[in-house]
Amino acid sequence: MVRKEDYEHLTESELGSRPPKGTLLYMVISCVALAWAFFQLWVASPLQFHLANYIGSNAFIFNDFQVRALHLAFGLFLSLSMFPAFSTSEKRYIPITDWLLSSMGICACLYLVVFYRQIALRLGIPTIIDLLIAACGICALLEAARRTVGFAVVAVVLVFLFYSRFGEVMPDVIAHKNYMFSAIASQQWFSTEGVFGTAISVSADFVFLYVLFGGLLEKTGTGNFFIELSFLLLNRFRGGPAKAAVVSSGLMGMISGSSIANTITVGSLTIPMMKKMGFSAEKAAAIEVSAGINGQIMPPVMGAAAFLMAEYLSIPYIEVVKHAFLPAILTYIALLYIVHIEACKLGAMPQVIPDAKRMKLYTMIWYLLLVCASIAVLVSGLYVLIEGFLHFSGLKMIAGPYVTLVMGGLCGLVYIFLLWYQYTLNKAADVDRSSVAFKLKTGLHHFLPLIILVWCLLVERMSPALSAYWTILFLFFELLTKEIIVNALERRYGFYSALRVGFVNCINAMIMSSKNMTVVAVATAAAGIIVGSVSLTGIGLKIGGVLDVVSNGNLLLTLFLTAVMCIVLGMGMPTTACYIIVSTLMVPVLMYVTDKSGIVLTLFSVHLFVFYFGLMADVTPPVGLASYAAAAIAGGNAIMTGVQAFLYNIRTMLLPFLFVLDPQILGFNLSGPLDLFQVVVFCILGIISVTAGSQGYFLIKSKFYESVILFFVGIALLAPSIFVNLVTPEYLPLEMNEHILERSSDSKRIMVVLQERSFFGNPEVKKVTIQSGVDSTIEQKLRSCGVVAAYDGDRMLNVISVDQNARAQCATFDTSMKIAQIMVSQPQMPKWVVYATAFLLFSCIFLSQRKRKVS
Repeated sequence: MVRKEDYEHLTESELGSRPPKGTLLYMVISCVALAWAFFQLWVASPLQFHLANYIGSNAFIFNDFQVRALHLAFGLFLSLSMFPAFSTSEKRYIPITDWLLSSMGICACLYLVVFYRQIALRLGIPTIIDLLIAACGICALLEAARRTVGFAVVAVVLVFLFYSRFGEVMPDVIAHKNYMFSAIASQQWFSTEGVFGTAISVSADFVFLYVLFGGLLEKTGTGNFFIELSFLLLNRFRGGPAKAAVVSSGLMGMISGSSIANTITVGSLTIPMMKKMGFSAEKAAAIEVSAGINGQIMPPVMGAAAFLMAEYLSIPYIEVVKHAFLPAILTYIALLYIVHIEACKLGAMPQVIPDAKRMKLYTMIWYLLLVCASIAVLVSGLYVLIEGFLHFSGLKMIAGPYVTLVMGGLCGLVYIFLLWYQYTLNKAADVDRSSVAFKLKTGLHHFLPLIILVWCLLVERMSPALSAYWTILFLFFELLTKEIIVNALERRYGFYSALRVGFVNCINAMIMSSKNMTVVAVATAAAGIIVGSVSLTGIGLKIGGVLDVVSNGNLLLTLFLTAVMCIVLGMGMPTTACYIIVSTLMVPVLMYVTDKSGIVLTLFSVHLFVFYFGLMADVTPPVGLASYAAAAIAGGNAIMTGVQAFLYNIRTMLLPFLFVLDPQILGFNLSGPLDLFQVVVFCILGIISVTAGSQGYFLIKSKFYESVILFFVGIALLAPSIFVNLVTPEYLPLEMNEHILERSSDSKRIMVVLQERSFFGNPEVKKVTIQSGVDSTIEQKLRSCGVVAAYDGDRMLNVISVDQNARAQCATFDTSMKIAQIMVSQPQMPKWVVYATAFLLFSCIFLSQRKRKVS
């Protein structure tokens, strides 16, 4: 188990180290944290609108900007109260300087709430008091960020603030016009482009509710249930404890917003067991770190990045979950296989199971199919019962305006029935209590909140905030009534004591969730300053120009440089702040370079690309915070743990390159369910093949050529479009001569390479794709886009005129440009050829290694 001093040191980094428990000051801070939780529940609740209609006043309804300001006010007070200024600062009480600093930050936030209308009327023309308030608020925020997140975020923020003010004197490549302090203050503190922008909006609207949802799940025992179920499922296999660590971390990651919290919670149990198996301290810690980090890319929460992506991309939250699910599952499959390989190298044997309890493979498959069919029938029946079907009126139509009460009562009855079922099973004498089936049956009630959340999101199409709100209410009911129901079933008395226990659990979960949210609220607000500076100065496009020059338009080099910059920017950052920074700085850069090169990338894949590599900073030495946490539990070297975790996560770092180059891994460009099934099957085989190739071990230790073949076979199965484009390029260049415009082409697309001069006179190349009709000349294809061109005698075409009303593509053309090259699309080799070849090679190596293993 983790040592007490290590656990306290690690939790202090997320919850602060003061004031001591049992003191009056601790009670005051707990009351503020509880008030924060009630406030967030109130602004998410529809009750505020019912109250407004009842009393005829909007006094208790806050607009979005006011909610963000109050959200930050709570965060500033708790961060400056719980986190001392320095490690040597007094921890038994809060110094007067911290009281003054927190009061300054709170007043700066409340100023925005109280004088909201006046500020809105003079936006952009701040008064002296406005400037003073902005300065006080930003200073308090930076100090809170330094204490909670570390100096890394503050250093980056200060650099951007300095650049905003003095960018005019910097080199021409990044220089901008002069911005005075009044313009910076208006942008950062009084608008929705800076501190109170999209980042803290997501923190206030969604993240808090899902952190509270996770905290309440922990109080109900769902986290421990997932861990125990993982051990029962996998402990009988080779390397069982390590595989259980991976699965339980994945399940915990679905409800946890912190990689460090995930590592501490699961690792305190799994790391010692892995060490007993024979894993070194560094390898045991690295496996847990990898599993904990991957929890941040696992839907539905994704370390709160799912909600940020939905806001930034203006797409439904459920779309983010849908597209991010398969790559997250692939990372865990790869990690499970890595664990299996490590166990094989150690010679670890699976747990010996009596023949009476041994389950054959085909029996397991039948059981799995039976469970899936049962779930499908249950969900279908539930849908018909609630929504209705044909002439059958569902409960929603029958209940009418009382549908909320009816649905809540139905959920309560199901919960009571499941507890009764658990009680009946526990009382039975002839049951194997160590079996997976028994554990699953007695824990069915743990799945009920997750089902309610998914139902609200997918079937009812509620917002993420409202879905979480109704689920949280059910969890409150669950915590308040569980002991009462159990006492009633066991015919025991103590109604009031059982109710008190449930009430205390609810209060403690709300307080702990608020304290956990302190770091997130402060980090997102501080990261908002970076977003505001980028939008004010336009530095994103300037960085894009520099990266374009360095990469010279090469996509792979651009992606590699972007990945390195994301890892550097993500060092020392919590998940939400990390995503905000890398998406703000690097997504525009990547889109600028690729658009200029005529490469079409899906915006979602680019956002997910930078997010994955930003997270890799948590395992990358020398600032891999999760590696330090796991190393403290394992008693190993933190740097070596980080290096080992980095090696284990190579397959996680390969996936972003693949789904950018071929977005079918994300579920794009699929024609139907059969195509989806094919992609899922081949992606699973592909990630296993890539992992085996990179680890040098498949069924047995691989020869060098086998590892190389397995690695490239895996890439072919994961992203076949890469090899399709290598064999048959998508575009075929045409010879530029005086007959180019008269040349006929039956292609549906042409790519035009434009040459122009930049503002500084340097030659620049840009590629534009034009959709056109078939069986027409190149001149007709250009005219369909509103472009008239003529051959200039120097193997180029001059753009004579542009009709701006023809098509959207013509906005890229200008009469000062020249057309340097024209490429036409051509039929490409079908993907099934790549799949068939790769699968054949995979099968040959499998059979070859199996033959060597047997002999």
